[in-house]
Amino acid sequence: MTMPPQIQPPRTGDTVRRLQVGVGGVVAVLLLVGLAEIIGNRTADRTSEKAAVSDPAAKEEVKADQPLVELGVQPDTEAPEEPKAAPPPAAGATVQDLAPDPALPPARPPQR
Repeated sequence: MTMPPQIQPPRTGDTVRRLQVGVGGVVAVLLLVGLAEIIGNRTADRTSEKAAVSDPAAKEEVKADQPLVELGVQPDTEAPEEPKAAPPPAAGATVQDLAPDPALPPARPPQR
């Protein structure tokens, strides 16, 4: 009878190396997330500055009693525009595109 090979526990150096790699990975992910947040904050600041500089007259129009309109959350509804009605169709006008093409076969065969 042959004896199965003995399974040896990992050496201490292997365990330490695995811990170092794992901790290094966690630190790398945290640095990447922090860098992405910094870039995102700077981009948001720059876009808000550009919006404030590009349209200063729009802020003057907003009344002080409408804070949601001032923040841009809600549209200004004081002077609603009435939708324009489409002109009525001419007498006897038909839409040619809606008629089926007689050269095409039916979509479904007739049921029996």
